[in-house]
Amino acid sequence: MATIKTTPSFTKTAVLCTHETLFPCRTFLMTKEAKVKIGILVGVIVAVLVGPFVFGWIFGGVSTTAAPAITLRMWNLYDEESLYTGIFQEFAAKRPNAKFRVEYKKYTDIAELESDLINELAEGKGPDIVSIQPSWLAKHRGKLSPMPAQYFENANPERFRATFVPAAADDLIVNDQGQELVYALPVSMDTLGIMYNSDFLLNNLSRGTPAEDWDTFVEDITRFVRTNRAQTRVLRTAVAIGRIDNMTRGLDLLQLLMMQYGARFYDQTGERVTIADPAPGSGSSGFGAADAMDFFTSFSKPGSDTFLWDTNMTADLPDQNDLGAFVSGSIGMMFAYPYQVRDAERLISQYQTERGDVITPDLIKVAPAPQRISSNAALSASSSQRVAIANYYPLAVTANSKNKNAAWDLIDFLTQPEQQRYLFAQGKKISAHLAVIPEEMRDPIYGAFARQNTFAKSVFLPEPERMKAVIDGQVKDVIAGKVESLDAIRNIQLVWQCYTNKLLGKSGSSSTECRVEAPIN
Repeated sequence: MATIKTTPSFTKTAVLCTHETLFPCRTFLMTKEAKVKIGILVGVIVAVLVGPFVFGWIFGGVSTTAAPAITLRMWNLYDEESLYTGIFQEFAAKRPNAKFRVEYKKYTDIAELESDLINELAEGKGPDIVSIQPSWLAKHRGKLSPMPAQYFENANPERFRATFVPAAADDLIVNDQGQELVYALPVSMDTLGIMYNSDFLLNNLSRGTPAEDWDTFVEDITRFVRTNRAQTRVLRTAVAIGRIDNMTRGLDLLQLLMMQYGARFYDQTGERVTIADPAPGSGSSGFGAADAMDFFTSFSKPGSDTFLWDTNMTADLPDQNDLGAFVSGSIGMMFAYPYQVRDAERLISQYQTERGDVITPDLIKVAPAPQRISSNAALSASSSQRVAIANYYPLAVTANSKNKNAAWDLIDFLTQPEQQRYLFAQGKKISAHLAVIPEEMRDPIYGAFARQNTFAKSVFLPEPERMKAVIDGQVKDVIAGKVESLDAIRNIQLVWQCYTNKLLGKSGSSSTECRVEAPIN
């Protein structure tokens, strides 16, 4: 753009210079009135030329005067497109400077999504917006584009921490070469609670609800157990607990127990796995993860005083898991995430047709996960003493996107309170927005989940499916008496560390070191 500077020789003379290859420098004598006219003219020209940039910045730098057509490709996990259609329409209506269209693709398998994402980005394609696991920021951060702080308030780390729950801040704000950057926003967040049959508990417990602490919980559930005389087979029980192979969220429960027993998964560098280290405030052994493994597997060890769950309880069910046992009325409680309430309601309809022996949807209630606290007085203490496990898939923008600002604008729009209320009302998506959670806590079913969001933490597990297979194998070996809990935890740590090293690109971490085929004894 032209620059105007006053020469020392003439107070009313200006030199107007542009790029020498376009227009040579020329000197003009100007009166005061001429200067004013020139100033007005320049202002008009600037407005015409720069205006589209100002109004179009959010759409990736579009500079044409006509409203541009922008298509945002969005890959999302689990949710139907219909849940977001109204929000997309409102987003477009509030931004008349562009014609928006969202090309939505639903995934039900996160491994498939990750594979497709890697392949498409490698070809220079891929979506604009994608659901991610928070752990992906360790291995896929280079494939993503951080939220631009110059345009969005939530890109400011302090604003982010004041807006969203602590788990999101811990996971999604990344220190990148000394600068804190926001790489994703949480549209919702799930935590693990107890889904229960209200009739079952009302008929068997005067309290009518699951216990809030583990000591009381164990006392309650052992009353319902019936086994064969040799105590090798469970015939009747109240809850699914103690295995991974026939529990939909057994691994999540074991990880929650590890946290409650004081285990730490990584050191401060985030590079060394520490679950086999001694843990302050743990149980009898002093090793938090091992004590959690002992407690967890005690419910599935034949001969144990608390033996109450085995594969027999799900063997005759189509899906052979705890969800089927719950909806058929075989058990009164199971550990579940919010989406599983809807899964249970759908399975009830299916089982009514196929089997007939089901509970009714109105009997489904939810309670918080028990805490490792022995007194009810302690349960009324601050949430900092409580532990919950979070599971969520925030939205991020890919580095390949040609409409990064527009993509971030849509994600930011989805996390605003008005849209968060809509997603809860229509899809029971539990918010991670601190201003919305108190409203959701009043919900008679989902309120327990919302309350836990305020103090939940997520667990970073590299190669989740492979690690699940390793941990499941170690749990089975502990149940069978082949290995002690502490040795099982050490075996798990070896594989966990190996995958972490591979993720960090450390030398010597070849593919043959992370053994998932058999337990490491």
